Amino acid sequence: MIIKTDWVFPASDFKRQLLAWQPTVQMRDIEDTSRPAALDFEFSMGSSVLFGTFYRKGKSVSFSGELADCAAFAHWFRQLIPSGEEVVFCDEMVNVSLDLSLETTPADVVNAVLAS
Repeated sequence: MIIKTDWVFPASDFKRQLLAWQPTVQMRDIEDTSRPAALDFEFSMGSSVLFGTFYRKGKSVSFSGELADCAAFAHWFRQLIPSGEEVVFCDEMVNVSLDLSLETTPADVVNAVLAS
């Protein structure tokens, strides 16, 4: 997911919100500031273990897992970002790209992926 506006999500805020949502999350800070990633994380969801990376600039997060779990994570993450900010859900190759609003549901994300 990518935040397309100038708004920045501080890593400390992301970590706090993630821990509140998924208390069993395992997080690993990435100390090497030359790397774009700031934090790796993983936690169990309904169908899979979701693995993710939050990036240092506070503009993106990547993640992998079962589609329904990824859609639920995308929905949760979007709810943390102010409504006026543009957020895009996409895969690595940008074969799937979906603008996310606060009204976007996990089912909308699943349907966009399956339709691609």
